[in-house]
Amino acid sequence: MEEKSGVYRYLLTFLLFLALPCNAAAQSAKPLSYWLGSGYDVPEVRTEVFTIAPEIKLGIDCSDNIPIDAPPGKNTAEMTIVMTPEMTIRSRGPAHFLGIDIGFNSDILTTRSAEPDINSHVSLNGRMALPGQSFLTGRIRIRSMHEGNGGTESLRLGIGTVLPLNLDGSVKLWGGHMDREREDLNDISRLWCGLSVDWKATTLTCFQVRAETSVEETAMAGSPGIGTFDARARVDHQVLENLLAGVNVQYKNNDYKGIDITDQYLDFGPRLTYFWNRKISVEASHTYRQKDSNVEKRQYTENKFDLAINGKF
Repeated sequence: MEEKSGVYRYLLTFLLFLALPCNAAAQSAKPLSYWLGSGYDVPEVRTEVFTIAPEIKLGIDCSDNIPIDAPPGKNTAEMTIVMTPEMTIRSRGPAHFLGIDIGFNSDILTTRSAEPDINSHVSLNGRMALPGQSFLTGRIRIRSMHEGNGGTESLRLGIGTVLPLNLDGSVKLWGGHMDREREDLNDISRLWCGLSVDWKATTLTCFQVRAETSVEETAMAGSPGIGTFDARARVDHQVLENLLAGVNVQYKNNDYKGIDITDQYLDFGPRLTYFWNRKISVEASHTYRQKDSNVEKRQYTENKFDLAINGKF
């Protein structure tokens, strides 16, 4: 109990730190130019009609968590090497655009599972300018997930809006319909919605907050999907011209549909991001995770260390 109360105390302190200077903060990582000036704009291949932005990320994840039910020979700390190539293609326009995102995430090497996890996605995106520097956004996203014990596919249809703040920031609202399909189980559908706020408090510091309820894919036996509530906050500060230091915290509740399992996660940790140049960046992070569950053997605490190299070409 002392360990748990200590984690909650750190979480409360961090949230109060966020709430005092601002009400909230954001949904996605900022482009390099947001922090470091136009000299660090993300590289793109530009034509008269389209811009194309390929990206690849290679990461190493190390965790000291050993599950109670780990199979023989797999009861050691986990290390995973993950590769994530992505490509974004969108029409060129100052206010309106249509675009497509294509990518996948795959384990190259893992010490835990005999078969790698592979996730792929295709998204169609659009944006239309509204009066008052606001935007209307739309998205169609298809995702496929394959894990060692099965696979699942999902479809997401959504619409949202981006509203400016009086300060240097924006508010994003979105919602829509989600479908999850598994060959061996009934499909699951539900509405989803979310809110995020971005705020660049100073020229060197940015706050981000996001909350979303949705359905996630799972390969868990007997469950067609996970009803998820996800809330997270992050602060980043530019320490040097090409170095960011940040702290992030996340709470997540997973309710497995069709079976009696509910998991709760609390993550907290710092990160450093070094921009070698406008194409290459390196990120190192540590995450402390506390997992609670109504199934006792699913509970654990974990220290996770990540090192990733990100390239944009």
